Amino acid sequence: MSYTPLQIAEAYIQAGELSDAVDVLAQHLEANPEDDTARRLRAQVLARMSNDALLRMALADLNQLKRSTTDDNLWRSIVLEQLGDRASAAGILRELYSADPTNERIAERYYWMLFALQQYAEARRILDAMPPTWDWLQKAGDLASEYEGEVQAIQYYTQALEHLETQFDTAVDAFSQAIKSHLLASRAQMYAALGQFAKADTDYGEAEALAPDDATLIFWHSFVAAGLGDGQRALTLCRAALEKASDGWRAQMMETLKVMRDGGRYQALADAVLSSE
Repeated sequence: MSYTPLQIAEAYIQAGELSDAVDVLAQHLEANPEDDTARRLRAQVLARMSNDALLRMALADLNQLKRSTTDDNLWRSIVLEQLGDRASAAGILRELYSADPTNERIAERYYWMLFALQQYAEARRILDAMPPTWDWLQKAGDLASEYEGEVQAIQYYTQALEHLETQFDTAVDAFSQAIKSHLLASRAQMYAALGQFAKADTDYGEAEALAPDDATLIFWHSFVAAGLGDGQRALTLCRAALEKASDGWRAQMMETLKVMRDGGRYQALADAVLSSE
């Protein structure tokens, strides 16, 4: 039984052999330059290889298509973003969103692009048009934390948590537990920023119960404990976080402690941890 070049390329892609897939598609396109399906597939494979030269080849393939689809333009925006041309990527996404504002896939990519470009007002306009589901409400909280303030962010994270409970049984569903833990931690950060350490303490405690191996939760919880004046618990939490953390995260935590020490507010906690290292 013989296989078509596209089937062979797909098999290579499934196996993670992207270079071999590109070679097969290149040979096929050399003989069949009008085959948009093969060219489209090669562009997508090249875009996944994250090399500037290959990304430019992917962009050339996408620009050579006789008729571009919505997916083609989404890929074009992805490639341009990877090449560092966020402005052009945003322009493509703006056109796609304007043509189909109810398409949540397009809306999400456009939102994240605007967020990265710090075009927060336009990002808010997109969020306001989206359904009030936990994932969009979480994005609204993230945006508010950067743009509108901690109080608004807390409101959005609270709404996201409430909607999450209507969609999942978070007492047993592992997928939703991870989401809930993240939402609780995000809200805790906002409470802490407002100096509402008791509420932050509660949220971090609930988040850790859902994700007990997440060293970053425990690490940031230690500063909340310090904010409550519980120095011993703060020290215990911080040391536990450092023990659980990977080498990379541990190094980052140590740098954060140095910054916190220099800032003065958490000097006692930072000094206690750093002096024992």
